[in-house]
Amino acid sequence: FSEGQDEGTMVGFIFRPRMTYNLTDQFDLYADAKLQLVTSQVQTRFNDSRQSGILPYEVAARFRPHKSLQLKAGALSQGHLDAPMLISDRAFPGVSESLRFGDKKNYVEFVAAQTIPTSTSFETMRVEKEKTPTFFTETVKAGFDFGQAVELNGFASHFKFKDLPSVVAYESSRWGNQTLGDLPGNSFFQFEFDGWVGGGEACLCYFKSFKLRTGGYLLENSKADPTFNRGQEFFVRADMGVLGTVVSPYYMQYFNESDTSPARYNSGARGHNNRKGDGFGLEIFFRPYNFRIVAEYMSSDVINPTPNQEKLDSVLFKVETLYVDF
Repeated sequence: FSEGQDEGTMVGFIFRPRMTYNLTDQFDLYADAKLQLVTSQVQTRFNDSRQSGILPYEVAARFRPHKSLQLKAGALSQGHLDAPMLISDRAFPGVSESLRFGDKKNYVEFVAAQTIPTSTSFETMRVEKEKTPTFFTETVKAGFDFGQAVELNGFASHFKFKDLPSVVAYESSRWGNQTLGDLPGNSFFQFEFDGWVGGGEACLCYFKSFKLRTGGYLLENSKADPTFNRGQEFFVRADMGVLGTVVSPYYMQYFNESDTSPARYNSGARGHNNRKGDGFGLEIFFRPYNFRIVAEYMSSDVINPTPNQEKLDSVLFKVETLYVDF
C-alpha cells in the first residue's frame, strides 16, 4: 500500500478453520477463527494493526429450540451485515436472535444482535471511568430464485452505536471521522451513530458457463449532518467458465463520507471514512485443484482534506484453498 509518506509491503499466511461440536440436536459450539502469520516492511505515522496472531471471526454457543429460530452467545461476527463501510467482519462479544423461513435460495430472515464493541485503553489515557459501549442492530434479509435464471437477494438494517470510549474516537479521527479533543483520554465523536444500511444483489444465472452479478448498498447516519452522513458502494462481476476454471473479473466504486460510522471498526481496504474511490480485480478458481488466485487493486482519495489522510493505493495478491472438509 501507499499513502503519502506512508508505505508498506506485507507477506502473510492465513489458516482459517471452521469447527462445530454438537452437544445435542439443538445445541452446539461453533468456532470460526484464523491463524495469521505476517512479516512486513512498513513505514507509517500510526501503529499498524496487521500483526501475527489468532483472530476470531466467531466463537459462539448456538441453540435452536425450533428449526426456524436460533439463539447465539459469544464472540459474534459482524459480517452478516454485509456492509464493510459500516463495519468489517470483526467479532464483538454479545448475543443474537434470528428467525428464518424458507430454504437456501428462497427465504426471509430476521436477525437482532446486541454486542459490545471492543477496544483497549490504558488507565493513564482516561480522565474518568467510561460506560460500557454497545452496538445494536436489527436486520431483515430476503432471497428469491426465479427458476435458476435470475437470483435476487436484499437486506435492510438499523444500527446504533452508544457510549463509544474516547480511545475509539481518538483512533477514528486518524481515518476520517470528525472528533473533538486531541488525546486518547479526552476525545469524543462530533456526531452519534444511529442510522440504517440497505442493499442487495442480482444475478443473471441463466447460462451455466456465464453469470453476471451486480449489486451494492447505501449507508446513512441519521445523527450526522448532510454531506457528512452517507456512503454508497456499487459492484459488477462476471463469472465465466473456461476450460475447467472459473474466471471472474470485477469492478467496484464507492464513497463514504466522514461520519457514517466509527472508522475504527470499518473497512481499512477502502480507506475507512472521508473517502471516494474504486477498485478492480480478477479471481481465477481452478476447480480440479480446489484453489483460487486473486489479484486486486484499489485506489481512494479523500473527500474533504485532512492532515492525516492522503490518496491511498493498495495492491493485493493471494492464493487460497477452499473449504476442505475433514
